[in-house]
Amino acid sequence: MRLRLRTFRQHFYLPSVSPTVLEFDPGAVARVDFGRGSTIEDVFAGQTIATWIFVMVLAWSRNVCLTFLI
Repeated sequence: MRLRLRTFRQHFYLPSVSPTVLEFDPGAVARVDFGRGSTIEDVFAGQTIATWIFVMVLAWSRNVCLTFLI
């Protein structure tokens, strides 16, 4: 078993790579995503309503703005 594990590590083991840290000035960068959410069925009107989601994350402070739109 040791021989197999050693052979596996030699051929397939990748060294760990530390993540890249990106630094930004406050207010300089924001990540924005907008997409379709789930649908809501209005039983009284008999129609299906699509929902939308807007997400913005500030890069420096990691504050999140999450808004649901109908």
